Amino acid sequence: MEHRVFLGKYRVATTKRVRWWEPRRSHLGLIYEAKEIGSGKKFALELIPLFLLGESERAELRRAARAARQIRHRNIPILHEFGQEGEQFVTVAEEVSGMTAPAWIAAHGPIPIAAALRVPLQVASALRVAARHDLYHPTLYPGNLMILSGQSVEGGGPLVKVVRFLGPQPSPRALDLSNPTFAGAITFASPEQIADGVIDFRAEIYSLGGLLWFPLSGAPPVAFFGARDRMRTSNFDSGSTQIADLPAGIVGLLEGMLSENPDERPTDPTALEEQIRLCLLDVETAPVRPPGEFFWPERATPPPAPGAAGA
Repeated sequence: MEHRVFLGKYRVATTKRVRWWEPRRSHLGLIYEAKEIGSGKKFALELIPLFLLGESERAELRRAARAARQIRHRNIPILHEFGQEGEQFVTVAEEVSGMTAPAWIAAHGPIPIAAALRVPLQVASALRVAARHDLYHPTLYPGNLMILSGQSVEGGGPLVKVVRFLGPQPSPRALDLSNPTFAGAITFASPEQIADGVIDFRAEIYSLGGLLWFPLSGAPPVAFFGARDRMRTSNFDSGSTQIADLPAGIVGLLEGMLSENPDERPTDPTALEEQIRLCLLDVETAPVRPPGEFFWPERATPPPAPGAAGA
């Protein structure tokens, strides 16, 4: 077996097969498992082709890498080193062994509301710290959340790591939908990111709202308002039961985070975390409702359960 060494000490196994190096794709580059020469420790090594980037994008990539290297947060993989070799930008980060959020849901089934809230709570904490370094995630969607079943967080539930933080924001005109990362991420991108390529904290909040809605419904964020509106009409059906079961605080939280107008979304990361915690407290302390009794925030009388007489 052949090997290639990057940055003088990280060895990657290579073959002549089509899937050489057995890479995983990020939104811009390829990610490989590398071993440090001497220690044998495993790392995630990403190669970003610089020929795809302009000078300003290259400068921003280096700035973001310097910022990311300073971050030490439980929900963000540590960036150990970065550098350039030829026309490739190389990053070496903590190797995260776990399952993506979609794979976790597929393996474990529907996620209880309390557990679903703990996911965006951890992600919000990571985004808050990254924003202090002017670092924003270019493709925040379920495929870039890694669930570590062997590690838990306070209150219960698995630890979540937000991966793929580095890389310039993809241009909406250059989105390659044959890349599964783009194809999955674009459904969680904010309207302004899709239209203009704008990524800031408000755009992240839209994606974060999608990360809350997804485990509750299995649907992308654009489906939220349709489900909410169906719930508030007499045309209540079984397709609306997930949102009908949600407390008013969570519905209101989703309405703000998924607003098409970025100015109407939460802007204070600390206040957002507190709001998610309050929703979590409401869920954990709420009395258990009998089967078929749905939450109905803006009507005095809940609709009949699907399949019930007169429904």
